[in-house]
Amino acid sequence: VKGNGTYNIEIPTDDNGEIIKYPNPIVDIELVEQFSLTRSKISRILETCKYALATTYENPCYTGYYVGTNVLATDTYKICRLEANLLDSPALISAQMMNLLEVFTQDKISVMRKDNTFVFFSEDCTLYGTAMEGIEDYAVDAINTLIETEFENTCKVPKSELLQALDRLSLFVNKYDNNVIQLVFNNSSIQLSSKASSGIEVLNYIESSTAKEFICSIDIEMFMSQIKAQASDTVTIGYGAPNAIKMIDNDVIQIVSLIED
Repeated sequence: VKGNGTYNIEIPTDDNGEIIKYPNPIVDIELVEQFSLTRSKISRILETCKYALATTYENPCYTGYYVGTNVLATDTYKICRLEANLLDSPALISAQMMNLLEVFTQDKISVMRKDNTFVFFSEDCTLYGTAMEGIEDYAVDAINTLIETEFENTCKVPKSELLQALDRLSLFVNKYDNNVIQLVFNNSSIQLSSKASSGIEVLNYIESSTAKEFICSIDIEMFMSQIKAQASDTVTIGYGAPNAIKMIDNDVIQIVSLIED
């Protein structure tokens, strides 16, 4: 290698002295196109679903994306579902593989599949990998049932104002609060406050479906992470269930669990 200086780099060899050749894992795979993706779809998955993935391994299956007739991500406290009919036979795609799809520069990405082996390729890039194990442990039916549950009360608020209010409120949430804040939904606004009421914000609705009052507690960091993942300028919140709130952003549905007082 010649640059500012000259360097001799040894070429590694095997036990027989032959130059090591990296095996081509797709040589013996019968490549048949299953479907195609676009870079915008990959970006949409990463922007919306990524922040609901589990980051610890108590339940390893939840560290990956459940890709089927929809794309699901959850850590059991947060759920995100993106409407994207990709696979008739679902598979678990690891976070690492999904992240690597961002290196593609062509808009169209062809996807080949043989059993649990996937090959993504375009004119300038090829990505090979296998699906994660443990798809049978993924509680897809229970997750979809919760997502499809109707919440009789809904309200719509400006996204930027809600995030700004939560950002200010976070300054008054101390370690004794365990990141928990209280939400009070009423007929015209939502009140957000710290446990000790040392910080209180009131945000007026843009519109609402009912005037029923509802009080709940939620983890402020989980709440903010899911709001930030939304693309719309407004946030539609379904409330009234004892265990969760629901947020809808066009083709994305998010569930955030509530905290028991």
